[in-house]
Amino acid sequence: MHGVEIGNVEEFEFSYPEEYVTSLEWTCGVHLTLRRLIFRTSNGRTSRAFGNDQGVFPEIPVLVESNRDEAPAVVGFRGRYDHHGIIELKAYFGPPPPKKLREIGGLGGEEWDDGKHEHVKTIHIGRGASGLTMLQVDYKDGTTLVQGDRHGMVTLSEDTFEIPYETDHLVTVEVYRNKVGREDECISALRFKTRNGLVSEMYGVASGEMHSLTGHKIVGFFGRSGVKSLHSIGVRVSYPPIPEFQGEWVEVHQIGEIPVPRCSHAMAVVGKKIYSFGSELPSGQSGDNDMLVFEYGTFKWSRSPARGDVPELSLLGSGLVAIGSTPYVFGGQDGSGMHRRDFHSFDTTRSEWTQLPTNEIGPRSFHSMAAIGKKVYVFGGVSTTGLQKTLYVYETDSKVWSKLPSPGYSFPEREGAGLHVVGGKLWVLYGFNGGMLDDVHTFDPDQQMWTQVETSGEKPCPRRGFASAVVTGNRILMFGGQSATEPDNVVGGTFCLNTETLKWEEIDMFNGWSGPTPRAWCASTSFSSAGGIDGMLVFGGKLQTSALCNGLFYYEVVGCSN
Repeated sequence: MHGVEIGNVEEFEFSYPEEYVTSLEWTCGVHLTLRRLIFRTSNGRTSRAFGNDQGVFPEIPVLVESNRDEAPAVVGFRGRYDHHGIIELKAYFGPPPPKKLREIGGLGGEEWDDGKHEHVKTIHIGRGASGLTMLQVDYKDGTTLVQGDRHGMVTLSEDTFEIPYETDHLVTVEVYRNKVGREDECISALRFKTRNGLVSEMYGVASGEMHSLTGHKIVGFFGRSGVKSLHSIGVRVSYPPIPEFQGEWVEVHQIGEIPVPRCSHAMAVVGKKIYSFGSELPSGQSGDNDMLVFEYGTFKWSRSPARGDVPELSLLGSGLVAIGSTPYVFGGQDGSGMHRRDFHSFDTTRSEWTQLPTNEIGPRSFHSMAAIGKKVYVFGGVSTTGLQKTLYVYETDSKVWSKLPSPGYSFPEREGAGLHVVGGKLWVLYGFNGGMLDDVHTFDPDQQMWTQVETSGEKPCPRRGFASAVVTGNRILMFGGQSATEPDNVVGGTFCLNTETLKWEEIDMFNGWSGPTPRAWCASTSFSSAGGIDGMLVFGGKLQTSALCNGLFYYEVVGCSN
C-alpha cells in the first residue's frame, strides 16, 4: 500500500492478455496530491474516475502513455507520496501479448496455422512454375526442435533459409502476391530479413503487389495453401520481454555559461560537479582550452579560472578521467590535424593545471581512458602511424608511464572504443578499425592477461563514438554512436551489458520517452544523482544531420532485478 489509506478501496478489472491498460490520466490539486485517476485499455474501455469527481482548483491534468509501438502496455507503477497522499505517479511500459499480423494473399486452398513458438530456426520454400508452392518451418522451443507441417508441395525445387536463432531472429517477411493467370491470388515470392541484417535471397519471382510483415520477433506462420500453390501467408509476432534492467531518460536543465554545441569532447565527475574539456565546435568557431564545469545541484555551467600549466591548444578527441578530486587530460587532435601527447592534471580545489611527463607514450587521439585506484590507463586511438591497440598505464604517485602486454590473440587496432572498469578489470567495447567493430575484451591488471568475451542477447550493432558508462557496479550502458550499418551513420538506442551473465539488453523501449535523438561523439560518464541513484550523463554530440548539439541528458536507473 503506497500513500495514505483513507476511505474505500476500489478496483478496475480487465482480462489480460485479451485486454491490458495502455494509459492513465491523473489530476492533482491542493498540495499537488493526486485527486483523480482514470485508466484506459487496449479495447478502448475507460475506467470511471477514481477519487474526487468534483473539480479542483488549480487543476493540473497529467497523461501517462507510451510513445513506443512495441511497448504500449502498462506493466507496473512507480511514484512518490507524502503525508498528504500520492504526489507523483509514473508507469513502466512493456510488450503487449503476442499477436497475429494480417494475412497476405488470396482465399484459395485450405487454412493452416503453425501456432506460436520461441524461435524460427529454418524456413523451407518450394518453387513451382508460376509461384511458390510450399512452405515448411522448423522452430526451436527451448531445447526441442519442432518441425512444422509442410503446407503445399514442391513441384520444381526447394530452398532453405537458416537463421542463427541463438543470436538473431526473424523480423520481416516481404510477401509478393499475384494472380498469375489464376482466379485466386497466390504468393509469387518471399524474402526474409533478421534483426542483425541477414537478408535471404528472393525466393520466387517478385511480381505483383509487395507487402511487408514486420514485428519485433516473428515466432510463427499461418496461411492458406493448395496442392500447387501457396495462396496466403501471415505471421505471429512477439515482443521483447521486460528487461531485467530498467531506467529512464531525463533532459537536464542547464543555466549559466552553457557551452556552445560540440562533439568529440570528454568529461569526468568529481563529487557533484562534471568537468568537460576539448571539443570540435561548429564551423567558423574557434575552440578554447577552458575547463568547463557543470554543478548538478544548481544546474549551472561555468568556466574554471585556470592557472598554472594551462594547455596551449583546444583539442578534439582527448581523453579525460578523474582520480579523487583530480581530472587527468591526455592527447587529442589539434586544429591542423596533428595528434598530440599533451598530458595534464587539473587541481579542482585550486583551479590549477599541471603538465605531466609523457616519456613512454606517443601521440594519439580518439583513444579511451579509465582509472583503477591511483593509476590512469590509456588504450588504443589513432596516431601518426595509424590505429593503435596498445595499452599504457600511468602511476600518479611515481609519475611513470609503462606499456602493458598486448593480447596474445588476433585483436584489431581501434579508435572510438569504450573503456571501463568492472570488477577490477578493464573492459574494451566496440570501436573502429577501418570497419565498425562489435567485439568485447577484458584486461586483468593483476594477471596481465587479455581475454576475448563472447556476449549474447540484443547486441548493439557495430559502432564507434558512442556514450557509455558503468552503473550498479556490474553493468555497462551504451547509447548512440556512429555505425556503418545505418545510411546516415548515426544511431540511437540504449543498451545494457550485464558483465556477469554477458548478456545485452535493449532497455529504452519500455518507458514513455525513448530518450535523446540519435547522436555520436558525445561525452559521457557515470554519475549518481542527489538521491544516490546510479546513471549515465550524456552531453553534446553530432546529430544525424551532422549538426552539433549541447543537450545534457541523464539516464537514471529505476529498476534492476539482480
